[in-house]
Order: sequence, then structure tokens, then C-alpha cells
Amino acid sequence: MEPKRFTRCLAIVITCHALTGASASVRGPAEANPLRPPALRVAHARVPEMPALAPSEISQHYRIRIETDPARPVAGASARVTVWIADAQGRPVTTLQLHHERLVHFLVVSANLEEFHHLHAEDFGFLTDDAKRQGRFTFPVTFAHGGDYAVVLDFVDQGRTVHQGLRLKVDGPPQPATAWRLGRDRKADGLEVRLLTSPDAPEAGSEIEGVLVVSAGGDPVNDLEPYLGAPAHLAIFGEGAATSAHLHGEAGAGGHDHGSHASAASPGALGPKIAFGYTFPEPGRYRMFVQFARRGTVYTVPFDVDVSARVGR
Repeated sequence: MEPKRFTRCLAIVITCHALTGASASVRGPAEANPLRPPALRVAHARVPEMPALAPSEISQHYRIRIETDPARPVAGASARVTVWIADAQGRPVTTLQLHHERLVHFLVVSANLEEFHHLHAEDFGFLTDDAKRQGRFTFPVTFAHGGDYAVVLDFVDQGRTVHQGLRLKVDGPPQPATAWRLGRDRKADGLEVRLLTSPDAPEAGSEIEGVLVVSAGGDPVNDLEPYLGAPAHLAIFGEGAATSAHLHGEAGAGGHDHGSHASAASPGALGPKIAFGYTFPEPGRYRMFVQFARRGTVYTVPFDVDVSARVGR
């Protein structure tokens, strides 16, 4: 029996100034659908065969500048966000590498964690040859509410992953309180998704082994499709979007069935189980946005998790 494996790629933790239950959603293959950075504390998990630039080194190598049009976005109206990536001397960075099918990934989330976007300049036709030469990445986004938003910027340059956290303020009606939903079962457009973790009650500082089980009407789903080069993308945010992580799932059965009746996928099929590993950085409540694809549709499914302090600490 092949030993179980868990993805530990692109796992990052970003702590920013504290920003003041999302429902499952589906969309088509490309989402037709941002920021002066505060002081951040960033901790990296190991990335196999892809070293990560240490947080303290990012400002030594890069200057990342963010502009919005209008300068102060307004809720309910489309805003255009432009991100400029330059080296320490201010020269445009033109050596970014395709990583999970995009040059730069932007994870945008409201402070209350009810609004989430996974965006890329390529998806809107703005990444022209001139834009690449200028290190310029532009995309539109419409914010549902006013208040604080957090952005995590991920890219790979010269074989190293780079992760930067940013902040944005939006004018408009205030965001409602976070609606936490701590159950481990979700429904999304005819699919059921169950989150299993070992241990069942995560502790800060200790890695969990996670498994996502996808079914339809109680039957295992074995026809999932890769989404941006992975079986699943997971964006994990702490309360107030104060911490953030971006990791990728791996096809596999995982460690514990926890009573699940879903069967193993046939050879070559993707699903019904997606495995991942993650270490929550500190006690508190987290929201995990899971994204996967099936039959040309991208599903975004949120899960909320309570994380306790590590016993004995």
C-alpha cells in the first residue's frame, strides 16, 4: 500500500494589523471578476523543491506598489487594481515564472471573511506583453461592503516563492459580523463536501492531516478536475483576516475515514478525496476556503475551524 502523503506546498502564514459564515459558491472556469502593506509577520512552511524567500528578505529584493482606480474604492462599484512588482533598485521584475498556471495569484478577503476572491491578471486580458515588461498586473474587483480588506500576493521568481500581505480600505456600508459555521459538512450546487481532520480538534503549532471528501447524493464523486494545476486550492484566514495561508490539496485517501462511506477513486480518476497538511499558527477561529473544479465549474466551499492552544504549552 502506498504511504499516505500530504501536500505542504505554498503554505504561508501572514500576520498583519487586526482588521477592524460565508456560503458555498460556484462559478465558471474563469472568474470574470486588491493597498499599501502594513507591517507583517510571515512564517513559511517548507515548499518541496521550491524554496521560499524569507519574510525579512522580501523588502531587500522587491518593491511592490499597489494602486487603485478610483484611489478609494467604493462598495458596489467596480474598481481597477494595479500591482507593480519591481526589484530593490526599482526596475520591473520580468523573471516571474508560471506557478499553478498563473504568474501572480491574488487572494482577496474582507475583514469579516464573508467575501473572498482568488484573482489573476491573466483572467481579464490585462496581462499584455507591455504589462509584463513593466511588471504590471491589473484586475478589476467589486467589493460588496466598505471597510478593511486583506490581500495575499503569491508569485515565483527565479525558483523562489514570494508571499506578501497587503491591506485596502473601501468606502461603503459596514461589513456585517462574521457568521461562523463550525460544522464539517457543506453543500454546493448539488455536491456535498465533508472536511475530516486528524486530530479532530486541531491545536495551534501541531500539524493536522486533512481530507476533503466530495460526494453527490451520497455517492462518491470521482470526476473532479485539476483547478489551476492542483486537485484543490485552500486559502485559510484567521479572525479578522489577521493571518492567511495558501496551500494546495493532493489527490489521496488521507489518514482517517471518520466514518465516511466514500470509496477510493479508480486509477487515474480525481476524487472523491483530497488530502492536505497544515499547521495553524495560533489558537483561534479560522475560515478555510476550498476551491476545486468539476465539469468546467469551479466550486468555492468555506469551512470554519476552532483551534485550541497546544496542550502542555
